[in-house]
Amino acid sequence: MTASKVIEVPLASTNDVLEIDCDNLPEDVEVICDILNKEVPTLRFHHIFALEYYKQGFVDKAIITLKRGIGKSNQPNSSDKMQLLLLLANVYVQKAKTIHAAAERELFLQMAGTLLNEAERTCPGDGDTALVRGMLALARRQPEAALREFAQAKGVAALMGTARTLFGRKQYAQALGAYQQALALRPRGRPDPRIGIGLCLEKLGHAAAARRAFERAAAVDAAAAAPLVLLGTMDLNAAKLAAQHQRGAEAAALVRSGMARFEAAWRLQPANAAVLLRLADRLCWRGGWERARAVAERALAAADTMAMEAEAHYAVGRALHGAARFDAAHDAYARALAINARHVLARYGLAQTLLQRADMSGAEAALARVLDAQPRCTEALRALGYLHARLPNTKAKALEYYERAMAELNDAPRLDAAGDADLFLEAALLYEATAARKAARAYGVAAALLGARAVPELWNNIGALAHTTGGGGAARDAYQRAADLLRGDASARARQTRATLAYNVALLYERAGRWRRAEAHYGALLQLAPGYADARLRLAHIALVFRAQPDAALAHIARVLAHDPRRAAALLLRGTVELARSRVQDARRAFEAVLKDVAKHDTYALCALGNFHLAAGRAEAARAAELPDARARVREQAAASYRRALEFFDKSLQIDGRC
Repeated sequence: MTASKVIEVPLASTNDVLEIDCDNLPEDVEVICDILNKEVPTLRFHHIFALEYYKQGFVDKAIITLKRGIGKSNQPNSSDKMQLLLLLANVYVQKAKTIHAAAERELFLQMAGTLLNEAERTCPGDGDTALVRGMLALARRQPEAALREFAQAKGVAALMGTARTLFGRKQYAQALGAYQQALALRPRGRPDPRIGIGLCLEKLGHAAAARRAFERAAAVDAAAAAPLVLLGTMDLNAAKLAAQHQRGAEAAALVRSGMARFEAAWRLQPANAAVLLRLADRLCWRGGWERARAVAERALAAADTMAMEAEAHYAVGRALHGAARFDAAHDAYARALAINARHVLARYGLAQTLLQRADMSGAEAALARVLDAQPRCTEALRALGYLHARLPNTKAKALEYYERAMAELNDAPRLDAAGDADLFLEAALLYEATAARKAARAYGVAAALLGARAVPELWNNIGALAHTTGGGGAARDAYQRAADLLRGDASARARQTRATLAYNVALLYERAGRWRRAEAHYGALLQLAPGYADARLRLAHIALVFRAQPDAALAHIARVLAHDPRRAAALLLRGTVELARSRVQDARRAFEAVLKDVAKHDTYALCALGNFHLAAGRAEAARAAELPDARARVREQAAASYRRALEFFDKSLQIDGRC
């Protein structure tokens, strides 16, 4: 058990000594201030007690103690007074880091600047003043000014400030040199330069050397939590890499090691925000959302900087998000961004919650800002693809984002089976309408990623696309894999998929010219699913084209129309059959019924009617040659038919230029 620290205060009135236990400092700071003002002529003890209050988290009491000491001094050039001024300025700088409101934060920084000016007047040219000015410049995000001040200050603390500034500017090699100088001058210094050395080495790609630096820091100070947190983080990062390369046992061992380090750090400092955030992160990975939220809220209460507070709000939002509490998660992400607008993960989480609210414009704006910060972020690219796939007239934009995401994944060392497969599936669904070969490739990649977890519907789609692009053998193989997966499954979903699969297999035979086998498969399918209209229409087509039985074809079509009189495919096929029977007017009425009652923009019906009027015009033109007396009138009728045909063809091309 550690012995209590005791401060002995000499009392001028009695020549005695007052012992004050630092573990039991008076709650009323005025008690200490009264004793120091009445009994102690020097200012040194104001500095000592202010530091103790500050270390214990009583910032306001530290400020009061320092102000009393500064107000007590009547010596304009006192070194002790200067130390009080510098400490109070430093406290103001640290307090400013925890304040959200820009105006209030700037007020504390201005008060720190005023105190530094007074310290400079008290003891001109003192290096300690330059040191605190450097810290003030860092708080104001003025790295150049900070480096100038630290260069004037000299000493180990100035070296640490220089190193920190260089690290913030991503000048890792130069920062490493400054940290190493600080370590050489003060091997037992606090904060430990080895932490900075390890961070620089990690950024420079020397992971093994960084690990050794953190391990040495942990060995030198067994009570330090920071090196344990950093080592635990390295273990978890290495575990992810091992898992990507299918080294499962190694990954599991690294996870256990990392968690053991976090737990050890937590035992050392149960209120350390960084430790709590790492524990909350791990709980999120395990799906323990409520426990993660509770731990993140403890981190929020313990956060002593704005950066740490932003991280804690993000962690709270992430836990709420995982628990499907989207509105609360949105608010937590927004609080994180109010503190740190550059927090990319919070911005991405905010976009996800906006998608849940169906706020597409807000989500798109948030995701665009994520891409501004990280242009190669596959998650943001995929989310934008998902968003545009569900907006009208933006399918091409969706494919653009999906293609960018897939291109990024091509450079990845290993793909994530489940998450990345979904990306390729989503892209394939969009490709189906415009690029069958690309859709087939995307489905193939998804199937390869999913392996044994690929569902029969996926193999059915792969088979249908292979069939469309001329790969009959590949189509049969894919259909067989789907059938194997469906074997023994009696669910409603399986029955539906089995029917679709049977239809696709029959269609494969039909397209291969094996119409008798196709006819048998369609018939068997209708025994299982009598309402499968597409199968009955294919039988009608076979009856017309292969068997030359238009009456049988019409009978099949009639059964379909009895259940669905507005089915466009049935009406169009009936028109085709009537044309084959030379019943031109009946055919025209069938095509017109589609445009009038079903879909006025159906390009097939428009083209069919265009062809009808074109044929009529040609017939009338031929008849004009045979009727000299009525030639002018018949030619006008032919011209009217041609104009009508042109109208239908033109409208069809306006709808689909590929007609």
